[in-house]
Amino acid sequence: MNNDSNTDGINVCKVVLLGESYVGKTSIISRFVYDFFQENSITTTGASYATKNIRFKDYNNQTVKFEIWDTVGQEKYRSLTQIFYKDAAIAILVFDITKYKTFIEMKNYWYPQIKNYAPKDIIIGIAGHKCDLIVENEQFNENEVKDFANVIGAIFRYTSAKMCIGISELFLNLGCKYLDHDYIDPESRRPKTNIVGEIGGNRLSNNKNVNNNDKFQNRKQSVKLTKEKVNEKKKKWC
Repeated sequence: MNNDSNTDGINVCKVVLLGESYVGKTSIISRFVYDFFQENSITTTGASYATKNIRFKDYNNQTVKFEIWDTVGQEKYRSLTQIFYKDAAIAILVFDITKYKTFIEMKNYWYPQIKNYAPKDIIIGIAGHKCDLIVENEQFNENEVKDFANVIGAIFRYTSAKMCIGISELFLNLGCKYLDHDYIDPESRRPKTNIVGEIGGNRLSNNKNVNNNDKFQNRKQSVKLTKEKVNEKKKKWC
């Protein structure tokens, strides 16, 4: 992929997060950029902006500066978001896994918006957010989400800003795709590879057997599920 700009060896990459209100776009950015989570965040009414640098060792130590835009999801402001993703290099579609309607809106509204107004070679990620809230929801179909991601060529991850799950991994993989348009998401490979990047000198990895998974396994469940069902969903989702 052609970089938007390269200043002093830094590849500047504009990222825009799209999705309905309350799906957790602001929380994803806060966790990724500031390693911070606020239980009751304020709804975005316009657009906010944050940056984060990641150095990719597997790509000659190139640094990507993610310029991340958080857009409003409320219907009355939707037309305003178009100006933010016209020149975006990466779009992350966010939905709340506990609310099927947010997936439908992502699929039927936000994705067509990207196709109609964003650059043709834009890289797409999908965040199935709030994966810490495992609930029995017959409307939610995991295969439907994965099939949609495969059809549009998106990099898909389940994420949780609260439990710090999947967010860094999603950005790392999108960054690799930004630097190398032929990059293949390791989730589609067998066996998996381990991507390594650095943020401010802190080592990041997509190895899900450490840290984030431990946090998830040790947390208290907010709903009553059978032990077998919980373990099954952990393996599938996070």
